[in-house]
Amino acid sequence: AETIAALMPDEAAVETARAFVAPKAQGRVADSVIQSASTLALTVALAPVPLSDIALIAPLQGLMVSTIAHLGGRSLDGGGAEWVASIGVAGGIGIGFRTLARQVVKVVPGAGSLVAAGIAGAGTLAMGRSAKRYFLPPPASAG
Repeated sequence: AETIAALMPDEAAVETARAFVAPKAQGRVADSVIQSASTLALTVALAPVPLSDIALIAPLQGLMVSTIAHLGGRSLDGGGAEWVASIGVAGGIGIGFRTLARQVVKVVPGAGSLVAAGIAGAGTLAMGRSAKRYFLPPPASAG
């Protein structure tokens, strides 16, 4: 199953890894999703306009977590209760503080946008890694 999943084109990677329940392939696809979302969040946050990124980064992060949950075989059709529980109160507070920090540092021209981009990228990366650990089975250890 792992070999078949590894040979599939990118367009079919999520569904193949999910269907075969191939932990290594699921991990590779999740890492790709996390890297892409983190790069996009960093890029969006480079805009020097305060509050311009809130409307784009939060949905991006939600889509990233939802994709990883789907990859792990979870369905979020029931109102997203498991998604909310997976992020938890600490995650919500973290999102709030990162958003506030990004907006405050954007007041400083130039350098503020660079700092905001770093916060957005790192925060998205951390959220993605947490979602991966929560929703995906750990790969089987050799031995």
